[in-house]
Amino acid sequence: MKAPLTGKLAMKILGVFIPLVLVAELTVFGFQTWSFYGEQKDELLDRLDNLVTVQSTGLASAVWEFDTDETQTLVSQIMDLPYVIGVTVRDESGEIFAAMGVTEEAPARPEFRQSAKILFSEQGNDQPVGTLEVTVTGDQINDALNDYLKFNGFVLLSLFVALVLSTLIATRLFIGRPLDLLKQAIEQDKADQSRPRVQWESADELGVVVKAYNSLQDAQEDADQQIKSYQAHLEELVEERTAKIRASIEYASVIQRSVLPHHTDFDAFFDRHFIIWKPRDVVGGDMYWLRPWGEGMLLALGDCTGHGVPGALMTMLATGALDRAQTEIRPGDVGKLTQRMHQILKDAQQVADGQGSDGMEIGICYFPNDRSKFQFCGARFSVFTSDGSRSEEIKGDRKGIGYGRLRMDQTYSAHSVPLDPARTYYLTTDGFIDQVGGEEKRCFGKRRFKETLSSVSQMEFGEQRKKLMQTFHAHRGSENQLDDLALIGFSF
Repeated sequence: MKAPLTGKLAMKILGVFIPLVLVAELTVFGFQTWSFYGEQKDELLDRLDNLVTVQSTGLASAVWEFDTDETQTLVSQIMDLPYVIGVTVRDESGEIFAAMGVTEEAPARPEFRQSAKILFSEQGNDQPVGTLEVTVTGDQINDALNDYLKFNGFVLLSLFVALVLSTLIATRLFIGRPLDLLKQAIEQDKADQSRPRVQWESADELGVVVKAYNSLQDAQEDADQQIKSYQAHLEELVEERTAKIRASIEYASVIQRSVLPHHTDFDAFFDRHFIIWKPRDVVGGDMYWLRPWGEGMLLALGDCTGHGVPGALMTMLATGALDRAQTEIRPGDVGKLTQRMHQILKDAQQVADGQGSDGMEIGICYFPNDRSKFQFCGARFSVFTSDGSRSEEIKGDRKGIGYGRLRMDQTYSAHSVPLDPARTYYLTTDGFIDQVGGEEKRCFGKRRFKETLSSVSQMEFGEQRKKLMQTFHAHRGSENQLDDLALIGFSF
């Protein structure tokens, strides 16, 4: 009689607890499934975000140099990732520079396509050169979710059979404990990504779950290490490419300096003079010339559009334009010489890009052999002169040369300036005047520049140069140099 009664009592107990346990298990199962899906999606989006961030850095040099082969190679490497289905690289104007895979069709979810600006770093400045857009598929999430549902469904069924065939104590000892350990490991992994392992071994279904979880953690840890190694390799590639670019720019600086007139040329012509030439970057857009022209000497100081490499390239165009204009214009006609340089630069840019958006400011002085006076022409340029008590400015025309908005037949005025032995004459680009500094963070300004010239114009020329640079640095303080700096002083 006791055995059947015990059996009935056990069935009643199980009949009360099984529905409650099943409801609780189904609730937990549903919550874990929902959490699992969210985690898988968040992990995919994190990978996508990290991918576009890292790869946009790796693509910067190739896009900046318009290296389509290198860009396509990097795009192919991105496409090799199992979850990537489309990669698009656009240049700064939005045009497609390289693409592969699904690029036009909308992704299954909007967040499965992310983009990042491609920034080229130069001397601490980030310049946008394009956009990287990557599209991923969510199929692996669905596959993982299906596997998750199948596996956990099997586990749920196993727990139900075990619950029917075992006692409440056995359920607590052999099912509840490993589940608690597994849950703690999952929560710890969510909190600190430490990939904890579950210390539990058994031959039942929960043992299989724990083993699968531990195997998953091992695989994820290996994947993390591979990603770190890949990122480190990318950083090495970026550093290597940056070093090559830096070496090229340093060599370009040597070339640019070699084009400048030698100091002995100035010593041979000017009785007294000094030269300040200080690019903002390794190379710059300020350039000066001193060369014979007919029966006299030509001195010019130019400030090209841009800084760094773009500005330096413009100085090469300007040098070529001056060389050509000198052979075509009658010596001494500085107005015609400036106009011809304008036309040559405008033609060169229209051939290159059809727009001619760049140009330069220039001051040109022609000294006849008698040195009684000189001819000056300024395109947004002035010549300053000081006798020690007062400084004066002889202004040029209020228009530069080479810009697309100017007419091809644009004319430039020439000024005849007497050469007074008691006065010192100066040509300067706007790097000194426009430098921001001081307590109020304002430009140095033309008024203060004239006052400075008056205070130094009667000094020995080496002392003048030293004093002007001290004044510049004192005003600049901790601020960065904003522009290329070039200043020439002379007297006869």
